[in-house]
Amino acid sequence: MERNRRRFVEHHFGRRAHDPMRYDLILNMHHLTPRSAVESAVAALRACDQDGTRSQRQF
Repeated sequence: MERNRRRFVEHHFGRRAHDPMRYDLILNMHHLTPRSAVESAVAALRACDQDGTRSQRQF
């Protein structure tokens, strides 16, 4: 399954799915509850807002 997912992303988006520079935040859901994952994501977003990095990103 993992190989198929990687090939799909590379073929359709021209990107390496496992390139860590493509991701701002990665959460291991094996160790988190859904609530704590949301809290972590919100905290990270707020931190970006405070230091101005969010407004500089190109989506």
